[in-house]
Amino acid sequence: MAKRRTSGEGTIYKTERGKFRAQIVVNGRRKSKTAVTAKECRTWLADQRKSALLGGSMGNGDRPVHQALDEWIAGKRGSVRLSTYTLYSALFENHIKPIFGNVTLGDVTPAVVQAAIDAHVHQDSWTKHIRLGFTTFRNVLDRYVNVGSIDFNPFDRVDIYPASKEVKDNDILEVWTANQVLLYVETVEAHRYTRPANALKFAVGTALRIGELAGLTWQNVDLDNGVIHIVQQLMAKEKGVSPKFGPLKSAASKRTLRIGDYLVDVLRKQLEQVEVSRATSGREWTEYDVVFPSRGGLPFSRTGLRHAHYEAIKRAGLPRIRFHDLRHTAISLMLQRNVPVTEVSRYAGHANVGVTLRVYSHYIPTQESKAAMVMDDILRV
Repeated sequence: MAKRRTSGEGTIYKTERGKFRAQIVVNGRRKSKTAVTAKECRTWLADQRKSALLGGSMGNGDRPVHQALDEWIAGKRGSVRLSTYTLYSALFENHIKPIFGNVTLGDVTPAVVQAAIDAHVHQDSWTKHIRLGFTTFRNVLDRYVNVGSIDFNPFDRVDIYPASKEVKDNDILEVWTANQVLLYVETVEAHRYTRPANALKFAVGTALRIGELAGLTWQNVDLDNGVIHIVQQLMAKEKGVSPKFGPLKSAASKRTLRIGDYLVDVLRKQLEQVEVSRATSGREWTEYDVVFPSRGGLPFSRTGLRHAHYEAIKRAGLPRIRFHDLRHTAISLMLQRNVPVTEVSRYAGHANVGVTLRVYSHYIPTQESKAAMVMDDILRV
């Protein structure tokens, strides 16, 4: 007869999916862990038994959610980009803590999570941004499942709907017409005391992301051949820390772009301005070799570029769009002028053509009439 296991000893068995699951009951409470190997389960059981012998709580889920969130985000600092760290922090502060912050991990049940999601859906506020906050919270809870603080992740038992804005990507793009772009450029040119004037013109002319624009250096510019090389971006700046350059958004973002005569002329004028600034600044100049420096040679900050952009919009009386929408505007205008979608996708640095088609398909002039005529000619033969 098999030996009967006593309370607190624990069991290990193989699941239908081929993984291993460990269970243990201490003080009347069942805890479990699923792992790839039985060894992981044995180690986990040993840790649980040791915790019980030392008087530990066996992870009873009494930890406040706000504390769990703070611990998780603190562990991410230094291992992710500053922009990603800042995003996680904002998601927790704005969307998770107001709902779950004052309860304990054990109080976060599937019913509570589902109710919070459904409330957003019913209010039509279940956006891509808020959905990311909830899915990041799910990752936090996974950590506490793995260490045995909670039995299971409540998100495994709820419906996480697609975000409303994910289904309607085309509807949320705010772009200008060609005439509005010309008015924007004319306004920037007329107020050249705006230091990043050339940067704003270059942004709308190339569809560069703001970090790519701020991180462009002269060593990656070939004025004679009208070519620029996008190889890095300016990272989000942390207060009191020197500017840092980092990798691009994806492998496809690393690209070589040909620019037209107008933008080459913009860069030549910019080079003259940089040389004058460098000469007059003397020791106050710090050389970063960036194409669009602020005072003292430092890369122009993202905040500074956005501020100048909104000031130009105000002066021109144009519809207010984000700095990033200059990129959307450029891409949409390229497609409207019948530039092949494959070329536009490469120019924009998209991961693949599918991204371009999904977001910008309704800007591509319809070819239905041409397709109909081709088939009509075939059938007439």
